[in-house]
Amino acid sequence: TGDSRILVNRTPVTLDTLADTLRPLIRDAEQNVIVSADNDAPQGLVVQAMLRARAAGAVHFLIAVKHQ
Repeated sequence: TGDSRILVNRTPVTLDTLADTLRPLIRDAEQNVIVSADNDAPQGLVVQAMLRARAAGAVHFLIAVKHQ
C-alpha cells in the first residue's frame, strides 16, 4: 500500500513473514500470484515482496490494474 503495508488476501504481513505466509497458498508452479500495488507504494517494496513470493514458490505473477 501507499503506507508500505503488505497484505495477503487482506491479511497484513511483513516482508519477513511473506514467504512463509504464501508457501501453503501456492499449490503448484502454474498458480498465479496477483500483485495489486497502490500507485503510491514504494517500488522497492513491491519488488522485494515479489522476490519473497518467488522464494515461496511463485513463478507466475499477474499485475492488477485499477481503471479510473
